[in-house]
Amino acid sequence: DISLCKIYYKGLPTNDERASLEQTLKLLSTYKIERDYEKFLDLSQRLIADYPHLTDYLFEISSVYKELKQYDKAIAVAERARLRYPKNYNNLSLLLESYISIGNLEKVRVTLDTCLQIKPEDMRLQELKEQFRR
Repeated sequence: DISLCKIYYKGLPTNDERASLEQTLKLLSTYKIERDYEKFLDLSQRLIADYPHLTDYLFEISSVYKELKQYDKAIAVAERARLRYPKNYNNLSLLLESYISIGNLEKVRVTLDTCLQIKPEDMRLQELKEQFRR
């Protein structure tokens, strides 16, 4: 994920920069609650461009794309998050559901195996494993 190459030290953020970021994060939360996904996606993409280290928002963006049934975009963003945090179960679960939705069985199996390494006793994962046996 080369987006992290953009990270460099500019010194401590000013009070105005901190206030602006806080305002942006509140606005994003409002857009998501109100399900105004167009505004959410536009603002969150700009946020990630300015603050590429905010990996949690990659997950949020991916979940909105999944909600909109734009699975290819959801997968692309979730895979970026996966590069940074390969064992994040919530992100892996979102990826698994997205791969199931598009019918990519090989990616379903690989992602399912990774999920099972994290939560081997999860019955839902066990059922999916049986369903997608080779």
